[in-house]
Formats: sequence, C-alpha cells, structure tokens
Amino acid sequence: MTRALLDVFSERQRQIDAEGWTPAHDDTHTDGDLAAAASTYAWGACVQVTGHALPETPPAVWPFENAWWKPADEPRRNLVKAAALILAEIERLDRARGAKPSIVRLLEWRPIEEAEKYDGEYLLYSSDLVDLDFNPSGVVEGHWQDGMGWVGAVWWGSQDCWQEKVINPTHFTHKPAGVVTAQEA
Repeated sequence: MTRALLDVFSERQRQIDAEGWTPAHDDTHTDGDLAAAASTYAWGACVQVTGHALPETPPAVWPFENAWWKPADEPRRNLVKAAALILAEIERLDRARGAKPSIVRLLEWRPIEEAEKYDGEYLLYSSDLVDLDFNPSGVVEGHWQDGMGWVGAVWWGSQDCWQEKVINPTHFTHKPAGVVTAQEA
C-alpha cells in the first residue's frame, strides 16, 4: 500500500473523528454534495500546480457554507482531501443501494528480517515472485523450513500446478485468519 493511499484513509478517519462527518451524517447528502466538495479540492490542487493562487472564496460548485472550504497551501494535501471525500461519497452510494458495510483489515508488511521463523504461516512478498499471469501481486503463502529457508507455494506453469519451493522474500505479514489463498481455492 502506498503512502498516498494511507494518507487518504487517515484523512477520511480525521473527517469522521475531528469534523464529525460520520457515515450517518454523510447519508443526509443525497444530492452529490460530497462529490461536488471533492471536486473543489481537486480543482484547487490543479490551480496550485499550475502556479496560480487559490481565490479567497470557494468555487461556485462548493455545496456548503463558504467557511467550511479549507484548502491547504499544498496541492497534494488538497488531493488527499478530495480523495477522502470521494471515498465518503462512494461509501454513501453503497449504503444507499443497500450494500452491507464491510471492514477490511489492512495488512502490515514488514521486512523479512523481522519475521519469527517458527510462527506459523505467512504471506510473503518479493518482486521476484511477480508473474503477470499467475501472481501479479508477488505475494505467496509460505513458512520457514529448517535446512531450506523460506518456502512458498509458487505457480509451476509447465505442470499447471502450485509447487512449494525455496524463495527469497523481502517482506512478510501474518496470514489473517479466514483468508483463503489461491492454492486453497
């Protein structure tokens, strides 16, 4: 996950915690207000990257009171705000159509040197494991095996099956409970 994506998630959480813009509050904005607000922050970033100063007042499409328009001095920050508002609007649309909310636990990837070798199954990553047809993420399920090192299930194309082999991962995360890997499917 990139820093940019984490910043967007953090901003969305800040909007909820610090500003009080909860999902219930967002559900009252059924006329595109959140998308319009997002567009003004994205527009502000565009103005800034082209070397122009933002006006003192928000653009006409701003759907709320002028005092609530709080563009940052930096275009990246305005894009983060825009993306968080877009996320809020997408989530609102999902709730409006009756989609069940689901929480996704983000995985914390750590350098392989920090792994406890005998602590069960891991998800292991290495750019060497990327295969555009069979493993575009470069992530495999694996474990430590004495005398061999890190062992992971890797697609063996010539035999059309998964094969356990020694790998050299650079990062790991614990395999979350209930995750079904491609090998198990």
